[in-house]
Amino acid sequence: MNIIKNLIGMKRFLIVLIFSTLFLLSCEKDSKNLDFYDIVFINNYFENIDSVVLGSVKTPEITISEEYVFKNISNGKHLIKLYTKSKLMISADLFLQGHNETIVISVSASGKILYCNR
Repeated sequence: MNIIKNLIGMKRFLIVLIFSTLFLLSCEKDSKNLDFYDIVFINNYFENIDSVVLGSVKTPEITISEEYVFKNISNGKHLIKLYTKSKLMISADLFLQGHNETIVISVSASGKILYCNR
């Protein structure tokens, strides 16, 4: 009789141990912080971009087909402003949410700002 009680107790212990382990593993965070993004800006406009402003970060001049990478941009709404060599300002709102690590933004030859995930 004691053997059966011990086996039932051991079985309960193993079940609790397995579920506790699964719970702890599901709570484990990835080594990357998914609340921050890298934003890659690509200039596909027909002239150089004098600067791009995203939040408090301002880029140097970006030539045609050149890329610039913004690092560690936080979740939320951001205003992105592009200033062309001919003093035209193009702007758009950027909403960062979810768990994408890299977003690609490009400005087309017609001046449209395009977004995609990389």
